[in-house]
Amino acid sequence: MKKLAFFFGAGAEGKGNFNIRTGYDYLKSSLYASDALKGFDKALSTFLDGKSFFGDRFTYRKNTLDVSSFVLKNFIIQKALHDNLFFTEYQELIVTIMSDEDLRHVCDVIGINEPPKHKSSTGDEVKRIKEEFKEILTGKKEKYSDIENDILREIFEQSDKDSINFDLNIGIAGSLDSYFHTIIDPYKYSVVRFSKIFNYYWACYFAILQDVLVFLSEHGCDEYERYLTDGKKLNYLVVLQNIEQLTKELYKLDVRTLAPENTYYQIIHQTLEKYKSEIQCVGAITTNYYRFCEIVSPNPIYLNGQLKCFEYPELLEVVDLAENSGKNDKLLFPFIFGQSLVKPIVNAIQTEEFHRLNELLNDTDILVVMGFNINEDDNHINAFLHNYVKKGKKLIIVSADEHFDAAKRLKCSDSEVRVCKVTYGDNGEVVRKMFDVIMDSSA
Repeated sequence: MKKLAFFFGAGAEGKGNFNIRTGYDYLKSSLYASDALKGFDKALSTFLDGKSFFGDRFTYRKNTLDVSSFVLKNFIIQKALHDNLFFTEYQELIVTIMSDEDLRHVCDVIGINEPPKHKSSTGDEVKRIKEEFKEILTGKKEKYSDIENDILREIFEQSDKDSINFDLNIGIAGSLDSYFHTIIDPYKYSVVRFSKIFNYYWACYFAILQDVLVFLSEHGCDEYERYLTDGKKLNYLVVLQNIEQLTKELYKLDVRTLAPENTYYQIIHQTLEKYKSEIQCVGAITTNYYRFCEIVSPNPIYLNGQLKCFEYPELLEVVDLAENSGKNDKLLFPFIFGQSLVKPIVNAIQTEEFHRLNELLNDTDILVVMGFNINEDDNHINAFLHNYVKKGKKLIIVSADEHFDAAKRLKCSDSEVRVCKVTYGDNGEVVRKMFDVIMDSSA
């Protein structure tokens, strides 16, 4: 009997399943929280009012991330590196937006010996470009035909439906990495920068929690309506004031009885029963933050943290609030990981989960990846998948992208990975095709 495991990314719980925000919607909520999660910082300020931390050297600040300038610079660098004409045409603007170091790098790559000098006359134009760029990233401007600045029309691509296409993974690369070290001591390493990363983690938490609670309240769990306003928006202050109780409630639920029959997880569970004499599901891995994939397999491996875990930076501790009491006199923030290139090792919880990942992969004949795009910001996970296929094991990746090149992303040959091509929309049909490939691979 072949041993099978599943790896579920955000796409497995998105639209048409649990409606948890994914991809750009999640990124927008966390990186532009002031726009997407209005009032969350006010709730944190009220909740933490009058309290000081880190030896009375830190009190709460509302500083939030605004990575527009950083992301714009990255987009321009990537475009300039691959298009000499673009650099030549927009040289005066580019030198104003780039740092000297970035400018020297681009010039070295494209063969320009002497980098152009900065000019201040383009200041007003750069300001207009940055303002429009932020409108695009935050979704206020959605149509390509509405883009006013020529340089932005060059950076972005136009879809068949006039929407704006772009690879945001390129843009955000490195945008968060310079903030992590401030968690050690905000007074020593920058109160403002610490506040930005502190609020970022809460924004990630609130964005996912809101979707989880909306789903649960819509599927018979009326007790969670108290944490929502108008049934759709999170009441941030009520959540903060009752966070320990809420967490314990969330982790006492039997999620297997709540999910509709047409979700991926329920259909996979039913199909596993059908093939139980031929294949054995030995585990599930996820980069998601709540327990929905327990429908497929109990005790999943959580690689990006869980909604129940909170970090107390002053104590170098992470506490599971579903099982333990909180420390009310200490500063806390959610122990989950967002979309950054660097995933710092903070606590033994992480090493334990990755140890479990390694053990599961060693014990698995076939691994199915669903809803996970194998992007560069997850290379710490991709390395495990690379090692898995190099051992001669069978990796199946479910994708609706006709141009998806799994082998290139995993640095292996086409023969070492199998892509199951599907069309999203009919969950039952997607799972049927997936199991056709699984059974063929187990023969």
